[in-house]
Amino acid sequence: MIHTLCTDQNRRKNCIETLCKYLDNIIEHPGEQKYRKIRTGNKTFMVMITIVCICMCAKLNFVRNSRGQKLQVLFS
Repeated sequence: MIHTLCTDQNRRKNCIETLCKYLDNIIEHPGEQKYRKIRTGNKTFMVMITIVCICMCAKLNFVRNSRGQKLQVLFS
């Protein structure tokens, strides 16, 4: 899916690496809420992640909080 949505190889690589880091943090620190949230206004998120990762986050059960500022993981 990511290859279809993002044809720029560098963006795709950064997206995959960043998503893996988000997921690694959740796995390594399952009880820490700070690793279960992504500040979508964060410059790194805005520049490197793009719409591709928002789509991927949705597939991984992340949803926007009520204020639309953070993505919150739903699985436990």
